[in-house]
Amino acid sequence: MNDWYGSKPLIGVVGCPPLPGSGMYGGMDRNRFIDSIIWEAEVLEHGGFDGLMLQNIGDLPVPKAARTETIAWMSALGAMIRGRVSIPLGISLLEDDPEAILAAAHAAGASFVRIKVYVGAMVGPDGIVEGCAARVQRYRRELMAGNIAVFADVYDRTRWPLGGASLEEMAHEAVWFGKADGLVIAGRSVEQSFDYIRRVKQTVGVPVWIGGGVDADNVLEVLQAADGAIVGTSIKKDGQLLQPFDPNRVKAMAERKRMLQS
Repeated sequence: MNDWYGSKPLIGVVGCPPLPGSGMYGGMDRNRFIDSIIWEAEVLEHGGFDGLMLQNIGDLPVPKAARTETIAWMSALGAMIRGRVSIPLGISLLEDDPEAILAAAHAAGASFVRIKVYVGAMVGPDGIVEGCAARVQRYRRELMAGNIAVFADVYDRTRWPLGGASLEEMAHEAVWFGKADGLVIAGRSVEQSFDYIRRVKQTVGVPVWIGGGVDADNVLEVLQAADGAIVGTSIKKDGQLLQPFDPNRVKAMAERKRMLQS
């Protein structure tokens, strides 16, 4: 796994508006759309973030399997981002479709993927979703894409776990059974995330990132507990998820993180 994963990275989420093929798609000015995505990636790099994760945030509700248009757009956008910024790129899809996520990441030259339901089973608004660890590892091998790290969520906060396995047991299985390179923890509150991170880090020996609820006020405390942070809403204009990045918020959070290194 690449060395930067051990540097407590700040990862900004570049969220796409509704893409062609999604139920919320309403058309687009293609060039303006692409320029806006590239601009957001550049804001993160220039603002001092360590990496970015491209996600089709605007596509809710999504089917179980990603549509061809979604895979094509995520692949193309990721490749264009890689041509313009040097910080590492990750890919995540709202769809529970690991082959689609890995295919887009492979085509785009991404460094990591985030998989929301990796082991066990969860239930949510979209019904029951089963773990996909074997599919991920098999397809990663087929693509000869061992350079793409797999970060797996434990207890995806948008769903509820099925069965009686504890958080620690699920974290252990994600690493031992699923061979995940790292884990993502996102509780339903920051306080719950801290508790989850503490418990998981006592269980596994891989990087553990926090996947939500991070802002400029708590980022120092977060990064003292976690090995990295995925950040979205708090660095957007007016703190709204579907708004573009606010460069001042991006810089403020990156400057706070640098206090850990001083």
